[in-house]
Amino acid sequence: MNTTSEPLLHAWLHLATTIDNVSISAGLTRNEMMVCYALYLQDQRDPSIPITPTQIAQRTKIRKSQVNRNLNQLEEKGIITREHSKIDRRRVFVHLNKDNVHAFEKEYRVGLDLVDEVVKFLGVERANDIARAMEDVAKLAEEQFPMGPM
Repeated sequence: MNTTSEPLLHAWLHLATTIDNVSISAGLTRNEMMVCYALYLQDQRDPSIPITPTQIAQRTKIRKSQVNRNLNQLEEKGIITREHSKIDRRRVFVHLNKDNVHAFEKEYRVGLDLVDEVVKFLGVERANDIARAMEDVAKLAEEQFPMGPM
């Protein structure tokens, strides 16, 4: 047993499981939440520019087939809508359904509240250090284990 690897893996899995359990109680899977978050960020950047399933896959690092499965589930729940391009009917644009986005917003608020508690507990400087370290780990993981074709 590696004295560094095992405790780090344990902490990673513990945190992931805790976050997943919070997500399940809000009614969205992790991937559904990621898809909604990509749509939410696009709305924040420029709501006049629509986003496609391919772009969602690229931004979330979720395989396109899984994105499509999640879009079907989110559409059934009434959280997103899809529309075909008027110029090219093969292109599909995805939007958050403003009238029924409360499940995402609830989970988003829970996530923000959890992060606020982490910052209070750790302090701003330490929380920023951990955020940078997590980004470095994510980049390393992407380089070491690329998703392959989407």
